[in-house]
Amino acid sequence: MRRLRDGQAVSLEVEALETNLECLVIAIEGNEATLDPIYKAFSMSVSTTGANSLLTFEHQGRLVMLRGRVRREDDGLHFTVTDKVTVEQRRRYARVEVALPVMLTPLGADGTPGSPVETRSFDVSADGVLVEAQISPTLPRLRLSLELPDGDPPVECDVRLIRQVGWRSALRYSGISECDRERLKCFVAERKREALMARREK
Repeated sequence: MRRLRDGQAVSLEVEALETNLECLVIAIEGNEATLDPIYKAFSMSVSTTGANSLLTFEHQGRLVMLRGRVRREDDGLHFTVTDKVTVEQRRRYARVEVALPVMLTPLGADGTPGSPVETRSFDVSADGVLVEAQISPTLPRLRLSLELPDGDPPVECDVRLIRQVGWRSALRYSGISECDRERLKCFVAERKREALMARREK
């Protein structure tokens, strides 16, 4: 924990959550760090009694990973380290809250398109998107068109329903091109940089 410092950006992977939590360190005491999540909505899923987690951050140009337990309290997330990790972190893509235009078109078994539905994203990553719509689990295939504010054509690929989150639906890309995945990674990274800079300027 001595490598951490106040105000440092960290990434927290929590057991049973679909996405990493991007946070800032706001306090360090012994082997416990208090973290301020950039996107509060995601952190509300963290247990108040504690969950296994993996904290990742950069130190002197190297990636450091710490295994521990995290719990949610009123003042933020409290991470307690248990040991150092030497294995590679399981790959997950960063996610950012953003409302972008989305078009979803159901596809029949033979690929025949149905009536398209216009909605918007709640958050996006290079792996999937959470949309502001309830998607029926009976739909076998969906075609997604997602507009990014980069002036290029929309990201288009098939998607499948992973789960429903309240009245939203989590979709995972299928057959997305590497070019479009890179566009999404760059978009998310830029939005996160903007959010971190805004938080630090407060």
